[in-house]
Amino acid sequence: MRRINTKLLLGLLLGSLVATGTVFGIHHFQYGRIADSLLWQARRAEEQGQIRRQARYLQRYLEFNPKDREAKAQLAKLWTSEEFADSLRERLKAVRLLDDVLTQGDDQPQLRRLLVKTALEVRQYKMARNHLEKLLPHAFLDNPSGSEAAASSPGEEEEAERGETVGYAGQLLEAENQPEKALRCYRLAKQLAPQIESNYLHLALLLRKQNRLAPQQIQAYQREANQAIDELVNNNPHSAEAHLTRWRYRRDFGLITFQPSPLSLSGTEGDKGENNKANEQVTLKEAARDVEAALQQMPNSVETLLAAADLEHLQAQAALLVPGPAQDKEKEWQKHRDKALAYIRQGLKLHRSRERHVAVDAPLFRLLWHKVNLLLDDLERFDQPNDGEKLIADNRQRQAWMAEAEQAIEEARKTRSSPEACDFLKARLLVLDRRWAEAVSLFEQVRPLLSSQAELAGQINRYLGQCYEQLAEPGQMFKAYERLRDREPNSLAAQLGMAQAEWMLRHLDKAAEIFQRLAQARQLPAKAWLDYARLELERQVQQGQPNWHDFLIVLNTAEKLNPDAVEVPLLKAQWQMLQGKLDEARRVLRMAQAEKAWKNSNELWAARILLELRDQKGDGLSRARKLLAEARQQCGDRVVLLRLAEGRLLAEEKGKAAEEEINRLADDSQTFKKETDQAQLLSGLADIQLSLKNER
Repeated sequence: MRRINTKLLLGLLLGSLVATGTVFGIHHFQYGRIADSLLWQARRAEEQGQIRRQARYLQRYLEFNPKDREAKAQLAKLWTSEEFADSLRERLKAVRLLDDVLTQGDDQPQLRRLLVKTALEVRQYKMARNHLEKLLPHAFLDNPSGSEAAASSPGEEEEAERGETVGYAGQLLEAENQPEKALRCYRLAKQLAPQIESNYLHLALLLRKQNRLAPQQIQAYQREANQAIDELVNNNPHSAEAHLTRWRYRRDFGLITFQPSPLSLSGTEGDKGENNKANEQVTLKEAARDVEAALQQMPNSVETLLAAADLEHLQAQAALLVPGPAQDKEKEWQKHRDKALAYIRQGLKLHRSRERHVAVDAPLFRLLWHKVNLLLDDLERFDQPNDGEKLIADNRQRQAWMAEAEQAIEEARKTRSSPEACDFLKARLLVLDRRWAEAVSLFEQVRPLLSSQAELAGQINRYLGQCYEQLAEPGQMFKAYERLRDREPNSLAAQLGMAQAEWMLRHLDKAAEIFQRLAQARQLPAKAWLDYARLELERQVQQGQPNWHDFLIVLNTAEKLNPDAVEVPLLKAQWQMLQGKLDEARRVLRMAQAEKAWKNSNELWAARILLELRDQKGDGLSRARKLLAEARQQCGDRVVLLRLAEGRLLAEEKGKAAEEEINRLADDSQTFKKETDQAQLLSGLADIQLSLKNER
């Protein structure tokens, strides 16, 4: 029979106990050492200013020592700092940590206010209310009042803390859709703590949101909002952020004007609201003082550089509106445009030097937003005549700007800040690329999303009006400009756009009414008088029994305001043609062409050729052919109007047999530098071909 070796068994048991104890002892010793090491690493990261590393080590330390409330509070403070401003997950965890610390530990009002602030940011309103009720007097949230909030707070420091808390109460009540109580809180908060800047802005924005009240109450609230923002700067004159807040506020609500006192287009009752807004506005020169102050106090801030670029952009636009020689205005515009771009590049360099990896990069988006808008503005100026010349003659520069803008838009998308704003920029790019239908689709898509931003909403309607005009949809064009007019009753672009839409709809009397109203109010620009004269000529012809006296009054005014405009002799010649006075029309055109400025005018050459084609008597075709040869010798072959005139001449000479020759006129259309010229040539030749087919 086998016997158990007692000594061996006891030795094994004793050895196992010793080994187990040793392992537990070493683990306990090492466990503490690991925790201490992690805490040391967190402190070292703090000394080096590495906030994210510090937070990571503290989080690992708490896995070893979960009852350390001081470390929990420290980690929560890190997660609520600016370093984690874009991270919702860390902010939510900070709320839970702070709640845990305050629940298990002593009451710490400073930590509780931090919890409330963060809970409001992440929309944990129930949590915020629970802790606010412990910071404020009983039932304060149900009936905010100054006497209760000021009770037992004689010290200046305590009063500031009370103001901070009352401001958070206003944010909570606003989130709970109790605006009147929230307004009482904000008003009280800025009295208790005038140095806390956010309370002024929250008050102003909430006042601006109250748009379902009586008109007089809305105006009173708007005045109070403006006063609150002014108080913010007056009470914090050395704060760059206060100055930037007022600049952004004025920009967002359209309170900056290029002129001291904009005039209303009409004196109707409906315009009183806009007149009141005009009284709220400040000049660009006055508004610029805030940006100048911020540049002095905080020059190396991305937000300051953004505001500076925005200011230069506005000053560039204003430079084109002041009276004076075109060359001087162009020089001033270029100076401000270059300074704006320099500020943006400085901001991009500063931002990228910080090497922050965030989920949503709002500062980078805003920098790219301003950069793209500057590029797109340059491209729009490139595509528009400037006193008969182009801003830049080389079409390759246009393509380079287009590519740079498109690249910046894609980079802005990657910031994940505002996809709808990126779509707006993309739509602007499509307009410049003459892809009207695609642009309309994008603009209509973002229009409801950006409707709260007054300036962008106005731009969207302006671009929609332009696109619908190109797509020959005057009904939609009218609606777009009507929406712009409703938002901006003083907008000349809206009034003129509506007139053009009515014109395209053949509502000539309605279009003339708009022009007449603008003319009587002395708001009609000089160039628009030429359109008014063209419209009036067409309207008189449509009436059957023309009243040429009315037309001549408009034409004479247009001539006085535009003495160098070739359109004036063209209109005079057309008027003579309509009366059958072809010889008089020839005389008008020849006299105009004798002027030095119009000697090589393509428009006059084309008009003379078409006039001869209209003459059914004698040898009009041969005279037209002779004039065409002279025009080519003077102006060259690659002139759109002359090509179209040649197409009409071929159609008159050969009829159906000219179809192939007319097609050949478009063979070298790609050699025309401007895309607009290419499109005009192809469209005009297509119209001539269509007229030939209709005659068969």
